Amino acid sequence: MFIMKNLITILSLILLFSSCEQIVELDIEEYEPKIRTSTIIHNIDDNNPQLHSCVSSITNAIGIYDNNSELEFLYGAQVYLSENEIDFTNFSYDLTSNNVLFDMNGEANRYSLVIEYPEYKTVYSELVYPLAPNASNIEYQFENRYSSIQGVYYDEINFTINDNEPEKTNYYGVQVMIETKCCGDRYPIWTFANDFNLIKLNGFGSVIAFSDNLGEQFKIQVENTWIDLDEHKVILKVSQFTEDYYRFLVSYNNYINSADNPFAEPITIYSNIENGLGIFGAMNSKWFIATE
Repeated sequence: MFIMKNLITILSLILLFSSCEQIVELDIEEYEPKIRTSTIIHNIDDNNPQLHSCVSSITNAIGIYDNNSELEFLYGAQVYLSENEIDFTNFSYDLTSNNVLFDMNGEANRYSLVIEYPEYKTVYSELVYPLAPNASNIEYQFENRYSSIQGVYYDEINFTINDNEPEKTNYYGVQVMIETKCCGDRYPIWTFANDFNLIKLNGFGSVIAFSDNLGEQFKIQVENTWIDLDEHKVILKVSQFTEDYYRFLVSYNNYINSADNPFAEPITIYSNIENGLGIFGAMNSKWFIATE
């Protein structure tokens, strides 16, 4: 009787799992090739406010089920930039044109991007160039504290962001640099934030990103290992981002941070490219002396 009961149980389980087996065919649409670009406009320095750089990367985009394609730079793609609907520069994308310098008016003007490449849909995007940021009450504090999380000794910088457009949310990034007193060369140094509302952008040169929804007063931490005030000035670079560029940076940062986490939710990287993928963004920067 005992053997018979076990046999009945085993047969029941076999029937249960075999009856649940079903082959489902998925109708997956063929992936349409798309242009992917990261094209960023930004000013170079305070001494020549009209001189700007356009840093551009143009590749093909690969579909999630497209196992036969490889990532390729689309050399020869035609890039057109216009200011207030008037074309002012164009170039053919290659190894020498991924960083193009040009003069432009900048603040509050509307800029559009068009990229053409054979057998791909033409992509398009536009933006309004942000106003120059303004910071005040910049104070370098010699703390020389040790951060067990970061594993470095650090000082702090306090500063105030003066909102030029209080009627809307504005987006910023700050970066701390040292400038050699002998030659004027500038180098970014390791920066982080103990305030978790401030976002450390990994892979972007120790940039801290935030919006003015957090207020006006901010404090960031900077590694002091390489700072010698007899030889260096400390420079605070403050940039105002377009909203699209800020959303792209934060989403890309979240993607990088979750890459090795099997429990993380899927991250979609923000895009503002019509008919394609990627980002057309801008940042307007100013440099402020934190120490003489």
